[in-house]
Amino acid sequence: MIINGEKRKIAMEIAYILMLMSAAMGDLKVFSVSQTRMMKAISLFIVVMAAAYLFISGRLERVKTAASFVGVYGFVLIGIIVWSIFLWIINIESIDFILRGASKFMYQFLVLLIIFSGAYLFGERAIFTTFYGLAAANMLMVVYNLGVYGISDSINSVIAMLMGSDAQEGFARAMEIHDITFTYGFFIIYLLFFAQHTKERILCLLVSIFFFILGWKRIALLALPVALFFGLIMGRMKPKTYRIYEIHRLVCGYHFVWVCGCNKNRCI
Repeated sequence: MIINGEKRKIAMEIAYILMLMSAAMGDLKVFSVSQTRMMKAISLFIVVMAAAYLFISGRLERVKTAASFVGVYGFVLIGIIVWSIFLWIINIESIDFILRGASKFMYQFLVLLIIFSGAYLFGERAIFTTFYGLAAANMLMVVYNLGVYGISDSINSVIAMLMGSDAQEGFARAMEIHDITFTYGFFIIYLLFFAQHTKERILCLLVSIFFFILGWKRIALLALPVALFFGLIMGRMKPKTYRIYEIHRLVCGYHFVWVCGCNKNRCI
C-alpha cells in the first residue's frame, strides 16, 4: 500500500469519503447556486491531502499509473470542449451562455484532479471510497426529501416516474441529481465486470443500480446498455489486453453516448 500504517490508511479513506460526501451534498436543490459552489469547493481538500502526502512521503511509484488513467479522460474532455466550442460558434451563443459552459468545464478538470488524487492515495480501492462518498450523500438526500414530501407521496411519485409520466414531480423530481446519477453508470460497469467477487461488490452494485434508476436520467439509461454492447463488440475484435484498457473501453463508450445525448448543457 502507498499509505503506511493501517490506521493512517483508514483515517485518510474516512477523510476522503467525508469531503466527497460534503461536496456532493451541494447538489441538494435546497441550496442556492453560491452555496452549492462553496460546498463543491470542499473537494479541493482531497487534492490538497494527496499533494501533502506526496510532498511528505516522496512516493512516486503510483503517480505514473494514476496520471495515465486520468490522461485518457482528459483527452475525452478536451474533445468535448472542442466540440462545444464548435457548437457555440455555429449557434452564435451569447457570452453568458458560453461562460456558464466554461465554468462547467473548469469543474470537470477539478474532477480529474480528484480522480488523480484518489488513484494516487488508494489505487483501485479509490473506486470504492469514491462510491461510498457519493452514495452517502445520495442517501442523505433521500432521507431529507422523504421528510419534505412524505413517504406515501414519495412512493407514488417514484411509481409515476417508472410508469412513464412525462412530468416528474415531488420526490422523484428532487432526486433527479444530474452529476451523481451519471456517475453510478461508471460504478455499475466496474462492479459488473472488473471488481473482485465479494459481498461488498454485490452490495455496492445493488446500491448503484438503485440510485441510478432513482436518478432517472434517460440518456444515462440508454448509454449504459449501448456502452456494454460497444465493449462486447470491441472485445471480440481483438485479443484481450491489459485490464485497465478494458475498463477504458466500456467507460468511454458510456461517456460517449452520454455526451452525445446532451444539448445546451442539459441532459434528458
